[in-house]
Amino acid sequence: SVLVVDDDAELNDLLKRWFERKLAAFTIHQAYDGFEAGRLLAEKRPGFVVLDINLPGIDGHALCRKIKDDPVFGKPFIIAMTGLDRPEEAQAMIAEGADAFFAKPLDFEAVAGAVSELAGKAKARDAQ
Repeated sequence: SVLVVDDDAELNDLLKRWFERKLAAFTIHQAYDGFEAGRLLAEKRPGFVVLDINLPGIDGHALCRKIKDDPVFGKPFIIAMTGLDRPEEAQAMIAEGADAFFAKPLDFEAVAGAVSELAGKAKARDAQ
């Protein structure tokens, strides 16, 4: 499953619908802030988290570190995104454990491609 975490409800809904079409085998969950994301992460244990960095409550940097550090979440892949197109943001998120980074406006095809690519890596790793 994929958890989309973004406080922009319109973008969150667009991503959900896009993923439902492009990644039909996946269940898509939605969270609109860091606290709701934490609850859904523990409850649903998604394989992927599409995570906005600028969130109300707990920010994406802190949430990314928590997801990667706490085994209760099941070690999902994290695809970070932000409207702040600064190279240091991408570097910081990758250093904090994100597996991919995208600037907004999002290239939906590239994000879906990243999920598919990471899913392939996970299958190859699990087969070993």
